[in-house]
Amino acid sequence: MSVFRVKAEIVDTNFPYLDYVYCFAFFDHEIEAIQSFDVENDKRINIIEIAAVFPANLYLAPKDYRSKVIYEIQDALFTQEENFKRAGKLYRSYFSGPVS
Repeated sequence: MSVFRVKAEIVDTNFPYLDYVYCFAFFDHEIEAIQSFDVENDKRINIIEIAAVFPANLYLAPKDYRSKVIYEIQDALFTQEENFKRAGKLYRSYFSGPVS
């Protein structure tokens, strides 16, 4: 899930597929500047001409890291399914099949 913050004409975005934040500076309805920002040390990394922004429903991971990410997502889904079962909310579980 992406997180963002709006302060006046600045929109900071923290995407799950990046290790840094994009800061978009607007003037009216136009993007005036894009910067990458390191939140760990509170410093600007670079001024960017073009930024790649992907929809939140797409998940990107480097090829050598992808299988680890898939297993982590799968584990999180099964954990959530167990939480739904314990709470008596099987209708919310995607993996439990039809509710009887």
